[in-house]
Amino acid sequence: MTIKVWSQRGIALILVLWIVSLLAIAAVSFSLFTRSEVQAMTAYKEGMENKFLAEAGLRRAIAEILYRKANAGKPVLEEGSEIFQCDGTVYTMKLADGHYRIKITDESGKISLNSLTDQNTMMLKNLLLNRGIGDEPAAIVVDSILDWKDKDNVHRLNGAEDEYYLSLKTPYRARNGDFETLDELFMVRGLSPSVLLGVYRQKGMISHFTVYLKSDKINLNVAAPEVLRAIPGISNEMIESVLQYRALKEEEKVSSISSWLGPAFNAIAPYVTDRESNVYSIEAMGYRVSERRHYSLHAVVMIEGTQKYRFLNFKSPALFEP
Repeated sequence: MTIKVWSQRGIALILVLWIVSLLAIAAVSFSLFTRSEVQAMTAYKEGMENKFLAEAGLRRAIAEILYRKANAGKPVLEEGSEIFQCDGTVYTMKLADGHYRIKITDESGKISLNSLTDQNTMMLKNLLLNRGIGDEPAAIVVDSILDWKDKDNVHRLNGAEDEYYLSLKTPYRARNGDFETLDELFMVRGLSPSVLLGVYRQKGMISHFTVYLKSDKINLNVAAPEVLRAIPGISNEMIESVLQYRALKEEEKVSSISSWLGPAFNAIAPYVTDRESNVYSIEAMGYRVSERRHYSLHAVVMIEGTQKYRFLNFKSPALFEP
């Protein structure tokens, strides 16, 4: 009898221990689930705040472009009302308890893919060679870009047309027309993502091209150093002079950049201009807690009047190149 009672008590104790264990597991699981939910909501909240900060940066950049257009040619502006540069200079500003970072680039400082012909590809080839791409691969890229946009289906010596692209694992055809977006470059023979987007500490090349303007001249006032080095006939001394000129305040630029360069300008005159366009690319980045956890977007806008503009391209999210 005594043994039976103790047996029943032992079973009851085991059941209680099992129930307590299950409740403990359930409590821990609920705690972990709640913690995960809180972390997810916090991350979502921070992500949305960063996105709104980036969008605020985009609107600020557009406002600065309009302000720049409205005050073009004015020698002196009031202190604190300086004109933002459109050569890729990075500006960081605080908004409430967050920050946004913007970069404005005039498209006239880039190589226009849609203006390329067999006669004016030297700048493109120089850009590729300076990037460390060999002569033969550079020739493949140049000819393939020209084949992509021309209207026939006959490839150049080093180029590619439908015959090549249809033989790929995922077949497609060449556009045989002007580039509509820069993303098409990823489809052109010879251009890899590492070349276009960069790898490790080496920047990509895609930011040096434009499809929104049809000009075979480069704006010296806004072109990136990599594009400046690709201009036929330019020297390192001339590049330094160009960058020194651009670093001057607006009221200090008493002469044009061609006068600033002096007789040396004649060597590059056929390939350059100092006229600003009405198309700008904008990169905007927003962050509240840390730069590493940010939200970035990219837009291309065309200015069509004193207070009028329209978007030609918009990506959200996007990469922000420092």
